[in-house]
Amino acid sequence: MNLIKTQKLPFRDIINGLFDNDIYGLPNLEHSLNSLAKVNLKEDDNSFQIMLAAPGLNKGDFKIDLNNQILKVSVNNELDDNTNYLIKEFNYHSFTRSFNIPKTAKLDKVNASYENGILIIDIPKKEEAKPVPARTIKIN
Repeated sequence: MNLIKTQKLPFRDIINGLFDNDIYGLPNLEHSLNSLAKVNLKEDDNSFQIMLAAPGLNKGDFKIDLNNQILKVSVNNELDDNTNYLIKEFNYHSFTRSFNIPKTAKLDKVNASYENGILIIDIPKKEEAKPVPARTIKIN
């Protein structure tokens, strides 16, 4: 097996920088969004669930902080800057996502797990936030 060797170009950073902004000098939104982990939010009768896609990380790479009603998930996993990528389409090595947690959540019961590239944060609801089943009331 042979490795392909590439020559480092002195103006490589200039060329890569051309794609960081659009023609008006504003940040390229698509480029910026690619560095954020994608999120799904679910709600059922008993809980809220945050599912954050972050493949290739370990559970120890995540830092999850809960301060008042704000949940912040961050990863600061610096990669070797000398790595010479031929193609680099994902960039999940460093990001921060923040979520406003509803007041109906039990903040002391929040838990998280990481499996198969998905960080799952379960946030149970308080009893008073859960729906009350319908019932028939008899007239006396």
